[in-house]
This record gives sequence, C-alpha cells and structure tokens, in this order.
Amino acid sequence: MSSIKKQIRRFTRGWIPLMSEKIRGVETLRTPYLRYILNYGYDRHLFTFRHEYDNIDIKVHEDTGRDLLYVLTDSGRRLYFKRGMDRERVRRLYRTLLMEQDPRSPHRYFDALDVVNDKVFADIGCAEGFISLEIIDRVKHVCLFECDPMWIEALEATFEPWKDKVTIVRKFVGDADGGDYVTLDSYFKDRTASNLFLKMDIEGAERRAIAGGHRLFSSAGISYAVCAYHDDDTDVLPRLLDSLGCSYGKRTGYFRSKLRNVMLYSR
Repeated sequence: MSSIKKQIRRFTRGWIPLMSEKIRGVETLRTPYLRYILNYGYDRHLFTFRHEYDNIDIKVHEDTGRDLLYVLTDSGRRLYFKRGMDRERVRRLYRTLLMEQDPRSPHRYFDALDVVNDKVFADIGCAEGFISLEIIDRVKHVCLFECDPMWIEALEATFEPWKDKVTIVRKFVGDADGGDYVTLDSYFKDRTASNLFLKMDIEGAERRAIAGGHRLFSSAGISYAVCAYHDDDTDVLPRLLDSLGCSYGKRTGYFRSKLRNVMLYSR
C-alpha cells in the first residue's frame, strides 16, 4: 500500500472517528483501537500489538529439489508455501500467521495446545497448514481440507514426514454432499464428536459448514474453534450455534473496522 493511502486510512479510520468521540465527550470500547490507528496506522488485523510483528526478521529458504520456498518454525519444522509466492510475500504471510496465534490475539484458535491431545484435528480451510504443523505431535490424526492445488503441493511437502497421520481432503466443506463439496456429518460419520477438534477459517462459508455438521455440533463433547469475523457472521454464527445447543466462548476484537466476534470456541 502506498504511503498516501496509508495516511488517508490513518485519517479516515483513526483521526475522524476519534475526533467525533472527543466532540461528543464519550469513550467507547473501540477508542483504544482508534488511538492505535492514529499512532501506528490501519490494518485489517488491528491487534494493538501488531506493530511488534512489522519488522520481525523471517528467514526464507528454498528447497531447490521441489522449487518451493519454506520457513523453519520455532520447532524447527519446514513450513512450505505455494509455488509462485516470492520471498517477501512469504515473510508477510508468516508474520501474520504468528501474529494471529499470539496469546493476546482474538484470532488464536486455542489458549493451550493440550486441548487437541489425542484428537482427530480437522483443519478446515487449512491453506499452508501452519496450525496443524504446530500440533502434529499432539494429535491422533490430521485431516487437511483444502482444494487449491497449489496449496496441496505445499502441504504434501510440509507433512511428508508425517504422511501416515495426515489426510489431505480435496473438498470444500459445506451444507450438502456432491461434486467438490462434503459435509462434516458425512465425512466424520464413523467418528464420535468427542474425538474431534474442528478448526474452521473458510472466508464466510462457516455457517454452511456448521449446517452440514449439525449432528457433530449438537453432540456433547465436540471441540471447535470457528472464525466469526467474515461478513455478518459475528451475529449469525452465535445464533446458529445457539440453535444447536452449543456452549461456547467468544474472543472479540477490532477487526475489519468494527468491533466484532473474531473467534467462537467450545467450552
């Protein structure tokens, strides 16, 4: 983004609404975020620690045999990225992945990794598979739901050392079975809910995925973390989970210019 656009966003999304609050003599839950925009600029991931990640040095390596770029995670594992991504794009994406799972982040999937111990982990909308790689030694099995062939190539490289406990599912998760779509209830028809952990970040398709998993979500003992910041999902998804009798917690934050539910998680 050009420096001019950054300044415009700082002005329109930070200074103007902050001055409006000041004129009215009120402070709201979004006030700290507006001050943050004024000081550090706007970003769709508006976490008030975001600037700490801006200049983290990320070393990007090349696997010449595969012709793919990768980074080494803190645990020393190779996380591959899809073909065509340049080094700077890999750095930006990896910084975002780290930031989203920071303990202070409303986008983190779990507070403690032991919630996935000995479970089948369904990574729905996995892309590069970062979170599955982080917990691979804890889980019984990982199901990676991804349709992008470029990401599948990278996933096969990343999880090659664990190929016996990883299944790549080349399907979209939805509310009906057929073609490129599968429902959670049909895919996991032979699994009990208590043996599963469902992680879901599918760009607004979460409501359809939940509808197609109504047996699982209405079962006692189901574990999940569902992104709720897309479109009007911040309001729709809680109502949908309520209708299925789910007990859940919420992580909220200032995301995409609005205070909203960012993550809904089982408890």
